[in-house]
Amino acid sequence: MPDETWLLVIRWTLRAVLGSLLAWLLLRMTPAQQEEKKPPERKKERNPAARRDPGVASTNWRDGSFDQKPPQQTQPRQRRTNSGAAGGASAVDDILSKMSKPREQWAGGDGTSRRPEDTSGKVPGSKEYAGDRARYEAEMRRQQAGVSGGNFKPKPIPGMEDSPAAKRQPLELKKAGNKKTGPGSEVVLHGHGRPITCIVFADLGKKLVTCGKDGNVCLWELPSGDRLGKFEGHNGAVWGCSVSADDRWLATCGGDMKVMLWSMENYMPSGAAEGGGIMKHVQFNRDGASPKVATCSQGFGQSNPPCIAVLSYAENGLNDGALSDVWKASKELPSKPTQVLWGRGDTTILSSHEGGELCIWDAASGALSKVLPLHTQSIKGMDLTEDLCMAITASQDHTMKLVNLEKGNVLHTYETDRPLNDTAIGNIPKGGPDRPAFFVLAAGGVDARDVATTNKGAKGQFETLVFVGKESVAAESVPGHFGPVHTLATAPGGCGFATGGEDGCVRLHFVVETFWDGPFSYPPRGAEDDTATADVQTPAGSASQTTTAS
Repeated sequence: MPDETWLLVIRWTLRAVLGSLLAWLLLRMTPAQQEEKKPPERKKERNPAARRDPGVASTNWRDGSFDQKPPQQTQPRQRRTNSGAAGGASAVDDILSKMSKPREQWAGGDGTSRRPEDTSGKVPGSKEYAGDRARYEAEMRRQQAGVSGGNFKPKPIPGMEDSPAAKRQPLELKKAGNKKTGPGSEVVLHGHGRPITCIVFADLGKKLVTCGKDGNVCLWELPSGDRLGKFEGHNGAVWGCSVSADDRWLATCGGDMKVMLWSMENYMPSGAAEGGGIMKHVQFNRDGASPKVATCSQGFGQSNPPCIAVLSYAENGLNDGALSDVWKASKELPSKPTQVLWGRGDTTILSSHEGGELCIWDAASGALSKVLPLHTQSIKGMDLTEDLCMAITASQDHTMKLVNLEKGNVLHTYETDRPLNDTAIGNIPKGGPDRPAFFVLAAGGVDARDVATTNKGAKGQFETLVFVGKESVAAESVPGHFGPVHTLATAPGGCGFATGGEDGCVRLHFVVETFWDGPFSYPPRGAEDDTATADVQTPAGSASQTTTAS
């Protein structure tokens, strides 16, 4: 206990000694030393503009008047050099010359002031835009364009009638088909979140049906591009779609191994059938009296091999029907099918395959008639002319083949610099005698997974190539997509075409009719060269024979 008392006494004694020492040191400090210890006070900077022009009134921008000057941004403080009185004066003059000059900022090109004469402190017209010159000028431009969003009707500011903002014309957007140069203008449809797989025109080109890997099937109105409705029912990617001849029914097929029929009026499903594999393509026949659907499947496992089938549709009532098999062929297939089309008079069916073959089937019995080995790689797309006498095929081997279906010979070969995913052929409106009879579209591009294996100097090649007649060189290359193009479709009458790509966008291109006047190096209308040949294989496996057009 006594030890703790002594410790407390020593502690308080030391505190008293230290406090006395600090007080003695503070009393010995001079007044000059005490001033140095205080923090320096910030001096108010004088306005350089007011020093140069004493006649200018003090600025007060917050009250919202346009007749007063805006506050000047302070320049960064620069270190003054110890070069004498003359050097210091020159340094100050250099700093002042680099600072912004309010008088020149609001003066016109002729040196006269553009400040308004109104000194009431308010913008003529409304208090809402008082003090905000940028909003005032923006509202003036919106009023000129006729798209003002409010009740404010600005009046011209005195002295500002000749400003560039007041004279600027409103932006004029080009409408569909308004472009005077090139193949035409375009409209972009945004309705899919994943790549587009198929595009079909309907109702004589007034509507468009699109489907994609996101499982959505959309109906669009043309040329406005408004979406009319959506067909929902597939569980997975939708690979193909087709519209009946009377525009009443829609057929779709997808990765869920289903073929579905829909009503175009209320977007409700009307019938469905199991395909036994991934259904890649579907198409209605052209006979509206007895509707049938041709489809192809790439199979799924050993129990469900690839096949081509024809289904008939029996309507039982409103939005009620059934799909039944007419015939199915699987053993005669040379390789997996990629697409099917109905031939002339609905008497034949054409199928393209991954091995590069084009097969012709009897639509009634399902018997294989011809096998045309056209390409060295897979045929990704094909299309028929309006008279259904010729077919065009597009392959991954960078070529397209124009085939005479009756004789089985190749009329022309189009060579490109890219792997092709689809092709389309359309008629050109009749004009002068020098116009060709048809045009061919080709599109594709390097897939993202194959970019590393392609040539270093090659680009994505996502443009759509337009070939006129049998011209070997593309007459136009239409850009737009940011990925490979998967599907193409031509509008009735040759007025335009649609493209769908990996980016999930559908682009409608409206072609100006004068574009077809050339000049091109195609043969005249009606002059066709049928001297090309192709090997035709019989389904019985006999030796291939060469057919030459007379």
